[in-house]
Amino acid sequence: MAIGAADIGKGLETVWYQREGLNKAFLDLWDSSVSADDFLVLHEDESAPGTPMPYCVYEISQAIIVSRFSGGREEGFNHQRYVLDYPVQFRVHAKTVSGDSRTAKEIASDLAAKIMEAYGGHPSVLSTDPPLDTGNFLIAIYERDYGLKTGDNEHQWNVDYFWRVDVPVRSIGES
Repeated sequence: MAIGAADIGKGLETVWYQREGLNKAFLDLWDSSVSADDFLVLHEDESAPGTPMPYCVYEISQAIIVSRFSGGREEGFNHQRYVLDYPVQFRVHAKTVSGDSRTAKEIASDLAAKIMEAYGGHPSVLSTDPPLDTGNFLIAIYERDYGLKTGDNEHQWNVDYFWRVDVPVRSIGES
């Protein structure tokens, strides 16, 4: 069972691999000489050396406590829960692709839009709530997305969220 940020990461990866077409949108832009068995598209915190572009790195930062509360009468008022906001950032790294007329910026932006379709922030597609082992996913609060030029014919597109969750902390009186 995962708890805390590990649970958020597990839920994030579950949505990534179950959301139709998300991982494939990246793989379709890889050079045909690269085997999808040798590299991952999605990375936590940093990519492995030699990872082909495009790829995505996600980072989950320290949770912010939004509120604390205890259980109701049915639970005997002995359960504490926290509502937490986890800052989550996706960073899409892309470069120009032979045979594709789009710029690196356009490719990165298009792939970021796929992420927003999966996790929230897209204007016309409903997102998928990540499953959690502990607690409840409440909402993905889309903050912003923006691009950065990272090199000649290379671009990065960031998508920032706060993921609000409701999690049990402990029962009052338990050690």
